[in-house]
Amino acid sequence: MIGGETQLLVERAATGDEEAQGELLERLRPRLVLWCAGRMSKKLRAKVQPEDVAQEVLLALHKALPALDTSGGRKAFLKWVFRVAENRVRDIAGHHGALKRKTVPPRSFAQTSPSLAAARAEMIGELRAALDELPEDYRTVIQLRRLEEREIDDVAAKMDRSPGATHTLYWRAVAALRDQMKKRGTLQADITF
Repeated sequence: MIGGETQLLVERAATGDEEAQGELLERLRPRLVLWCAGRMSKKLRAKVQPEDVAQEVLLALHKALPALDTSGGRKAFLKWVFRVAENRVRDIAGHHGALKRKTVPPRSFAQTSPSLAAARAEMIGELRAALDELPEDYRTVIQLRRLEEREIDDVAAKMDRSPGATHTLYWRAVAALRDQMKKRGTLQADITF
């Protein structure tokens, strides 16, 4: 997700470019929704939607972007994003949804059409439902490898497995996710894992 084009967006966003901030945060939104859904318990998801938590994370990121040090590159940026997200999920879990919502999004978020937003929300919902059907190890390896973009060695250490076993687990998890999405009739050609 964080390629050369996105790295330029990060750098522009850190200088206060509102258009770049909006585009960057829109690119992060689907990943954060899935990540939040994976980190939230079913009990918490009954009280607070992952989309709402992701919005809170995006708001926190938006406020902090002008102070971001962009010299660390992709890994440092994603580490920062998911640290902010982890803290936000922990805060929300601690208060069980007693959030004071701040609904003032950056101006450039308005560029997403209602139909595109609805299609994206539907796709994220279907993907989240398919992920929920997977065993916990499969969900964890997909979350760490694809959503957080961690290296296989880092994922292996976090899951207390060898890199080879983690790599095999990841590909089995991807195959299981594809099967779940095929069963649901929601596998799209443009979805990559």
